[in-house]
Amino acid sequence: MKRLRTITQAAKLRLKTPLRPKLRQNTRWGSTYTMLARYFELREYISADDEELAEEMPSPAANRKLKTLLVKLSDAQSVAMKLQCEDLNLLDARDLLNGLLEVMPSFDDYLVGFADRILKRRKANDAPSAYVLLGAIPPTSNIVERLFSTARMVLRYERNRLR
Repeated sequence: MKRLRTITQAAKLRLKTPLRPKLRQNTRWGSTYTMLARYFELREYISADDEELAEEMPSPAANRKLKTLLVKLSDAQSVAMKLQCEDLNLLDARDLLNGLLEVMPSFDDYLVGFADRILKRRKANDAPSAYVLLGAIPPTSNIVERLFSTARMVLRYERNRLR
């Protein structure tokens, strides 16, 4: 897909279709799905006798593997999109993740590690504070406030006399 974004290849592709190739972003796994989906959309427009691309195009066996990968990733992509909607409750989210783990047991390793990290972080945050009421300082009484203000007035004059 990266080779299809060069100037000459993009110009050849632009003559045939308005679709543009998508690149994979390492920080977003969904970009792998969009890149594969776009590859299969663009595959019919890519010239088979183009020598520059012939070396980098996948073989028919690799295309079959990519197609099965795309089908598996479409399941994961649909679950990911459904988990992001607003009207989803906790039971539905659990059902979606359980269904995804039935289809793709390899995701279990990632989710279990993630869940353990979350629970460990929550246990670390639950440690009680050794200091009492640091978040809010209790107010002083009116009598003490009056004492401080008169002491300030008295000491102000005393300090002025020292100069």
